[in-house]
Amino acid sequence: MIASVKGGLALFLALLPLYCLVFHSSPLQKEMSPEPLYVSKNASKAALDNALALWGNQAYLAAYQTLKTINPVDQPLVSLYQPYIDDYLAKGQNSKWERDQQGAYPSSCKQKLLFVTGELQSLPQANQFKQRLLEDKRLRNLPICAHRLTFFDPDTVLCQRDWLGRGRLGCDLLPLAKHLKDIDFTHLVMLADGGKANVHNGIMFLDKQDTYDVFVHELAHFSGFIDEYPLSAALAERVCAGVDAPNLVFKQVGAKSTLTAKVLARTCDNHTAQAYKASNKLTFMEYHDTAYIPPQYLRAWSALLTAAPQHPSAHLNFAQLYEEAGNHADSQYWRAQYQQYLKGI
Repeated sequence: MIASVKGGLALFLALLPLYCLVFHSSPLQKEMSPEPLYVSKNASKAALDNALALWGNQAYLAAYQTLKTINPVDQPLVSLYQPYIDDYLAKGQNSKWERDQQGAYPSSCKQKLLFVTGELQSLPQANQFKQRLLEDKRLRNLPICAHRLTFFDPDTVLCQRDWLGRGRLGCDLLPLAKHLKDIDFTHLVMLADGGKANVHNGIMFLDKQDTYDVFVHELAHFSGFIDEYPLSAALAERVCAGVDAPNLVFKQVGAKSTLTAKVLARTCDNHTAQAYKASNKLTFMEYHDTAYIPPQYLRAWSALLTAAPQHPSAHLNFAQLYEEAGNHADSQYWRAQYQQYLKGI
């Protein structure tokens, strides 16, 4: 009898840890969430494509749920998309900005770029451009900086490839403007689905197919550089009359001048004036994929950026749009921002 009791006690003591583990797990164990059920590595690319397609079709919750099935180790872009999606679905699109505004740029920055998009697939493009800008040895002495975050909101960043029938990419900026009032920037880089790249005052418009070289070409337009390929007749009429440009000089037919630039440029092929450039090589302003920026262009670019601003910031775009809309209060706000920019404040 004693032996039987001892045997039962021994069995009970042996099973007690298992009983406690199964039926009396610790509070910490209860709080631990189960391991996520990821799709296989082979299926992760298809799942990511599906999530992006769902997002593009405004099935935002389904896209979010699909993205949750993908291991970020298998598809690193998941880690880039997730915070922006989380913020958007939580209706806190701007919550990141409040905690990331301080120290967004070094004090030496004269041109502060804010990347903006309503396209989820443009976020990697923005990240790549910002990283390459940091690493670009050609531009390392230029006081140009990019905000570490990209402003993302598919509800307010609405773009079209043929904006207002002008044959170029453009975006509806007024719904966006109110979200940018407390953000430190001087110029915007708008990334959209498709359309012809261009710059208007302090805003650059790029699409998904545009490369980093296109970005640098358009970036030079912010500082007054003019294209060295033939301009359209309408644009040449305005430019070739003799605008100030760091890369070109213009001579009207029959006019006398002492030109320092002797190399013919094709800029004014559709105009009676002749354009001249300082470099005898193909430059990034004629063929962006050439990527060659002459030293004298870089010196002029740097001098323009370090001197008092001579070319518009994005604040002027907003001021003009609000004026056209008859909203004088907001127009005055952005005019004041523009004046501060001109004063270097």
